[in-house]
Amino acid sequence: MIRHIIMFKLKEFEHESIKIQKLTELKKMIDELGGRIQGILSIEAGINFSTRDVAYDLVLVSEFKTESDLKLYSAHPEHQKVVDFLKDIKLSSAVVDYTFEPEYKFEPEN
Repeated sequence: MIRHIIMFKLKEFEHESIKIQKLTELKKMIDELGGRIQGILSIEAGINFSTRDVAYDLVLVSEFKTESDLKLYSAHPEHQKVVDFLKDIKLSSAVVDYTFEPEYKFEPEN
């Protein structure tokens, strides 16, 4: 299994309300990808509430069965619409892709 995590930091806007509007629109676009692109096992986007200087504004966490599925997702026209939307508003991003075994469950000791 593949987990794909990407964090986005948006540019500053003249008004904070514009940034919130852009973040809300971006989250909606990401959330809708799950029903539009085959191969996505799960996808979630969250808008950050932290005010720390090092904080990013939005995180996307998605899962795929194979690296090939991730590559198909990346090239898909619906995903490319999100990429195009980000071109004018993104300041920076950070990405982590890793493999994991879904059977593993952490059980805290009592």
